[in-house]
Amino acid sequence: MKRVLFVVLAMLALAVASGALAGPAANPTVLPDCLGKPQSAPTEITLACGDGNESLFGIRWTGWGSSFAAGLAKISINDCKPNCAAGTDHNYPVVVVVSGRQTCKPGGEPAYVKVTIAFVDAKPHTAASQTFPCRV
Repeated sequence: MKRVLFVVLAMLALAVASGALAGPAANPTVLPDCLGKPQSAPTEITLACGDGNESLFGIRWTGWGSSFAAGLAKISINDCKPNCAAGTDHNYPVVVVVSGRQTCKPGGEPAYVKVTIAFVDAKPHTAASQTFPCRV
């Protein structure tokens, strides 16, 4: 539990340092999916939009609708051994932070733009950030 708290605090510090907490007064209410369609507090997020071999699931959010939101989740990663079609999915606990702001048209809905993950225990790869632009 101490490790999870440390990871959450470290990610919040990064959000503050990167300016993710600055910006317009309207807080985000949605996060675009891979197709750019706004989703409100999604419990699943596909990170590998091209092939779906990496995704978050079971996300439990706190602070959704604030300048940033954090959540605990599991990430499913295909090891692609011997290849991605025949690979095995492995699940790992992660902390997820959504931050930044953008405006989704045509309604002008404020949306988060960045998803950052950090592994709680095992680290199959380093923590990563990814942007999700509105396209709708």
